This record gives sequence, structure tokens and C-alpha cells, in this order.
Amino acid sequence: MRVPSFDGEVEAEYILHLANWLRCNDCWNFESSRSFGKKGLEIQKTHVIPLMLKVQLDPTGHAQSRQR
Repeated sequence: MRVPSFDGEVEAEYILHLANWLRCNDCWNFESSRSFGKKGLEIQKTHVIPLMLKVQLDPTGHAQSRQR
């Protein structure tokens, strides 16, 4: 990606705001419950994401949990 060229001061501020936008998005992913539920801040610190159990549909169409 090419960054638009402005005068030095404006260009530095533009890049600062791009970096800030990325960092804010990263924080929002962990602080909201959308991606990781209530464990977002813990996952952000530990970098460990618990996996969900596999689910398989039985012939009647009902979901059944399977052991890992």
C-alpha cells in the first residue's frame, strides 16, 4: 500500500492516525464480547484461545457434542 504524500507534518500525523486506528481496532476485538465473549482480556494477555468442541449432526438433524 502506498501512503499519500503530504508535507512532512501532515504526513506524520496521517501515519500516526493510521496506526492509532489499527490499535483501536485490536483493542476493541478483545474488549467487546463479540469475538471472545467474556474472556477477551484474558485471551489478550495469555494469547491462548480455548477451542470449542466439535459438533456433529445426527441423522435427525440435531446437534450432538463430540469429545475432542
